[in-house]
Amino acid sequence: MHKWVYEGYEDVRTNVVLDDDLVTEAFAVTGLRTKRELIREALRELIRARKKRDLAELAGRIQFRGDFDHKALRELRSGDR
Repeated sequence: MHKWVYEGYEDVRTNVVLDDDLVTEAFAVTGLRTKRELIREALRELIRARKKRDLAELAGRIQFRGDFDHKALRELRSGDR
């Protein structure tokens, strides 16, 4: 995990101006109770979405071996074997 400028700190305090309508809607759709939880979840979701997008951009650019079996890999990952 990158610590950027704040190396040595687990949590960093900051002041942020948030859009009240977005915060209200985010609380409604997530069921979270605190702004701290909400911001952490938002950051996690942003990171997940960007990683997923980055992978999607690779579609069609990667050539697999002819004998590559994606279904077998999926089973192996899920522990179904």
